[in-house]
Amino acid sequence: MSLTASGEFQFVVQRYKYNEQCIICHTKVPPSRVTCFGKKSYNYHWVTPAKWDLIESGLRDLLDMVGEQPVRKLHAEFRTGSIQMRVDSTK
Repeated sequence: MSLTASGEFQFVVQRYKYNEQCIICHTKVPPSRVTCFGKKSYNYHWVTPAKWDLIESGLRDLLDMVGEQPVRKLHAEFRTGSIQMRVDSTK
């Protein structure tokens, strides 16, 4: 029996550190169909390097907007491309 990822999205949780404060980023990522040598496949890539770039660029943009303010009470939800993100600071 083969094990394959299925569903409408993949949920990824990543922890970051910013100005000595921990930030948890919850990311809802839709799949991208794999194309190999011009042929479409029924396999999916979920979190590709390009999607990680979008996720971390969105997070950096959010932190740039916050600036030098403390991020202790940071709670934000936003969308970058087709990726939905929620960012929360932790204690």
